[in-house]
Amino acid sequence: MNDPVAAVRQIALALGPLVDEVVFVGGAAAPLIISDLGSDGIRPTDDIDVIVEASSRSAYARLEARLRDLGFRHDTSEGAPICRFVYDGIPLDVMPTDPAILGFSNRWYGYALASEQRVALPNGPEVRVANAVAFVATKLEAFGSPGREHAGDVLASRDLEDIVTVLDGRPTFAAEFDAAPEDVRAYLRATFTDLLADATFVAGVEGLVPPGPTRVERARRVLGLLRRLSA
Repeated sequence: MNDPVAAVRQIALALGPLVDEVVFVGGAAAPLIISDLGSDGIRPTDDIDVIVEASSRSAYARLEARLRDLGFRHDTSEGAPICRFVYDGIPLDVMPTDPAILGFSNRWYGYALASEQRVALPNGPEVRVANAVAFVATKLEAFGSPGREHAGDVLASRDLEDIVTVLDGRPTFAAEFDAAPEDVRAYLRATFTDLLADATFVAGVEGLVPPGPTRVERARRVLGLLRRLSA
């Protein structure tokens, strides 16, 4: 999807009343979080990720039934995640915050759900989106997850690319980090410290910053922000 915002808008409209029950996370949410896009654009995405609060497997099954009633088709193709639906060719991964329901989750999904922000889509509805700190925390957790594409690869990981995009395009991130819960800050601080200790990552940050005429300068700024947050 070359235009993630348009895809999110299409999914949000298709969700109808369900749109208020999901929080958008993942790469497609990045352009909804950044406020200062000093680049030529952001990367295309393959799918859209949302998280939901479901108290049990039966509650999640009821949500699945509602999605089917709205025209979403459960993706049963080989290799598709168990949480994937498709609407008009757009893959939608619907992930519960409770790992007991599908056998996997992300430790920061609960925080992302509890601290979401409301964003008005261009020519579309208002949607719930992970705040910038929660977005980065969930992406860092995904970056190190076994089985993730390019897991742990500081140069090829799309998760790190999305993180750098948000750090680059969200001037208020440092203040939002300072206001986040201590456990979230401690996790980010430790993970940022590990990244800064990786010479390959430090040398490769420029390649993770979205392209544009000030790319080198923005890469330096991202590294400065990471050093400030890891101190």
